[in-house]
This record gives sequence, C-alpha cells and structure tokens, in this order.
Amino acid sequence: MASSRVRRSVYVLVLLSLATALSLALFTSAGLSGPGGNVVSVKTTMPQTRTMDLDAPIGVIFSGDVAPDSLVDVRLSSPPAVISPAVEGTWRWTTRRWLSFTPDDSYRPDAVYVLRVDAKKIQRNGLTLQGDDRFEFTAAPFRCVRSSLSYTQVGGRRREMVLRGRWDFNAPVDEDAFRNAVTLRYDGDVIADFDLTSSSDGTTISLESAPVTMSQRKTDATATVADGLRSRAGGQVLTGAILDRSRVSGFEELQIRNVEFDCDGLDRYVEIDFSHNVDARALREALSIEPEVKNLSVRRRWRSVLVYGDWEAGRRYDLSISGDLATNSGQSLINDFTRSLTVGDYDRWLGIAAAGNYLPSGATSVSESPRSTSKNWT
Repeated sequence: MASSRVRRSVYVLVLLSLATALSLALFTSAGLSGPGGNVVSVKTTMPQTRTMDLDAPIGVIFSGDVAPDSLVDVRLSSPPAVISPAVEGTWRWTTRRWLSFTPDDSYRPDAVYVLRVDAKKIQRNGLTLQGDDRFEFTAAPFRCVRSSLSYTQVGGRRREMVLRGRWDFNAPVDEDAFRNAVTLRYDGDVIADFDLTSSSDGTTISLESAPVTMSQRKTDATATVADGLRSRAGGQVLTGAILDRSRVSGFEELQIRNVEFDCDGLDRYVEIDFSHNVDARALREALSIEPEVKNLSVRRRWRSVLVYGDWEAGRRYDLSISGDLATNSGQSLINDFTRSLTVGDYDRWLGIAAAGNYLPSGATSVSESPRSTSKNWT
C-alpha cells in the first residue's frame, strides 16, 4: 500500500512538471515570458526604412498577440499609440499583433512624425511592454511623380491645335498655386489662355490650352513648372523646375496648282491639280458650283481630282472650294478658293466621218490643241 501511494505521488509530480513545461512553451511561442511576466516588444515597424510616402499607412508589429479577436479590423476609438504632430486618421488592429494607422490626408512633405506606443494601455491587457516605445518616421519630400505634354490638331482647317499637359504629384496641389507656377510657350510666345482641372484628391493637375495657330515650321511647345511650388499640405517646396517639351510638326498648306476644263471623248470634266493627295469625297463636300451642274461625279487621279458632269459648251461657271478642305495627312487650304471657267465647244476626238466640204471658204487645213477650248482654222 505504501509503495503504491509513493508511485501515485511520483506520477502526480511528473504530471505537474510536464504541465508547467507545456505552459512555459505556450507562453514563449506567443511572445510572452510566462505567468506573472507576460512581456511583448515592438518587433518591427512599417515602413521599415522609417521614410514613408505622403499617404502611406504606418504599422507597428509586436512580438506577440496584444489585441483580442473582437478588436481585429475594427476602428479604434482609443488606440494604444499616438502620433505627433497630430494627424487625422484611422487606427485599427490588422491582426492581433499588428497595429496600423492610415491618414485621412497627406502628411506634410519632409516632416518628421513621432509614434509612441502607450505602455499603460498595453498593460491593461495583462502585458508588459519592453524595449523601444518611440519611433520616428520622415515623410517623403514634395515632388512631381510624372508629367507629360502633347498637342492635337483641331478645327475644320486643322491649322490650329490645343496643347494638353498632365502632372502627377505625391501630394495635393491647389489649382491657383499651380497656375501661378506654370508657363506655357509655343514658337517663342507665352500662351496664357488655358484651363486647369484637378483630380478629386488634388494630386493630378491637367491642362488644356485654347486653340493656337500652328506655325508652318517644326518648333517646340514647352510647359515649365517653376521651383517653389508648394503642396496643399505645406512643408517643403518643389525643388527644381519641371520642364516638358513637345515637338510640334509644322503646318503644311494645301495648294491648288491648276484648274482647267478637259474632255474624255464626249465627257467634259474639270481637272483640279493639288499639291497633295485629296480624298474625292472630301472635295465633293467642299466644292460648290454656280450655276448648278447636273449628274456631277468626282474621281481621283493621282494628285488631281476630276469633276465630271453635264457641263454646257460656251457657258461660264464659278467654282468655289471651302478652305476647310484638308487631306488625311493634315494639310489644308488656308483660304477659300474661287475660279471662273468657260467651257469650250470642242471634242478631243475630232474626226471626219465622210467626204464633203468641211472647211470654211479659203481654209486649207485644221489643227487641234488638246488643252484648247476652241478650233484653230488655217
């Protein structure tokens, strides 16, 4: 009996020892030191470099679980940390050991922010905070992330263009401040007439100029944002000017080289010779004729356009071509074109079908000029 009691006592002691060892192991795996001394520390911070973007969240990761499951992903009204200078934002436990802060607005560029962990609030959970409780973060300097400048030809005559620019900043910028800082130039002249729009968060500024007359030579359009521009949040100003450049192709005029009547057998037509290829349908829309010509049709031949119709011999016609006429390559007429023509009464294929007296009295021969509008009798 005595030996049996001894064995039971030994078994109890062994079980108690195993339970104690298991408890210590569980506390250690949770980042705690043991009963009566549950200790956590800040294992790392996010960002780890302590330099942060102006809208980046800040994270503090503890060595063990600190928050109960009920507080995970819940906005905290009384967070166990504070940031100075004060910043409006949201604190929440991302996990039981990861505390995060997301700012409502951008940090002040190049400013230093201090995060302090409140050890007393950590102790309310039965934990002791060891190690550093103060951490510094430096906000990134104010800068332009990317920018661009381009142009687009506009208008019926396509001799005008608008300039479009875009600037993306890492912090919000006021439109008025940007307007005072930007200078738009084309062909050496300042363009003061432009509109600005900004994104909802104020970090992107877009510019569109009023229509500008294009030069007839290739030249640059530039947009310069002067250094000294300050973000809406204040702090450090923009260091170094931002220069964007767009190479604008020179405007090339569409010219009409020649207009004359000709014929193809019995079919008369007006041939209009251009300096560049013109779409026949575009010419038909731009062309007007007085008096009206019936059965009008337009065909293209290389750089010429042939206008067929019921042209009446000996009649005078007034042709007008709108200055809005443009090629697919961008050339256009600078001014409206007008020309008056009289149709001759000859046919290119002049022939004598049978013997007879065809010549006037005293004439001995007849000649025909392809580009003439009359017969030549000799």
